[in-house]
Amino acid sequence: MEIRVRMDKLKIEVRFEHLSVLGEAHVGSRALLTLLNSIMNAVEDLRKIFFLMGNEFGHPEENMFMTSEHQYISHKDKGDQVIVFERGDLVLVFNFHWTNSYSDYRIGCSKPGKYKVVLDSESELFGGFGRIHHAAEFFTHEGYYDDRPRSFMVYAPSRTAVVYGPAEDDVSRPVAE
Repeated sequence: MEIRVRMDKLKIEVRFEHLSVLGEAHVGSRALLTLLNSIMNAVEDLRKIFFLMGNEFGHPEENMFMTSEHQYISHKDKGDQVIVFERGDLVLVFNFHWTNSYSDYRIGCSKPGKYKVVLDSESELFGGFGRIHHAAEFFTHEGYYDDRPRSFMVYAPSRTAVVYGPAEDDVSRPVAE
């Protein structure tokens, strides 16, 4: 006795009305999804954000982000998928890991003093979850770390970019008119 069972493939069709998809396409060598291209795209996006939010975060000429000759990559960790680099007075931390967030992550820096969050991709303003607290202050510790003379500890959530800058104790920051 032979039993045959026949099952047809299940087909599911999903239709959306009024669907809009926004995206950016890169051509040439930047079109490949590599770590280097991801960094370049993230830096380019940060540059756009600094220009768009110029009045709130200070003009690029004031913080020297765009024109600074001081550029240094202090940390590249393939396992953690974290890259830290300095540009001008700013320290940029990129966590490309898909699932791992890191608390008390030590990063090296050159300038002493107190740092604060200047900009982060995790902000609700940019569609993030708001896991980074902008009121937090980060104090440097003397001693070499990642070939930098000082360091401080940060929280690096997964899939985020955070920019740290020197904290201004003076609250008389110029306001755009």
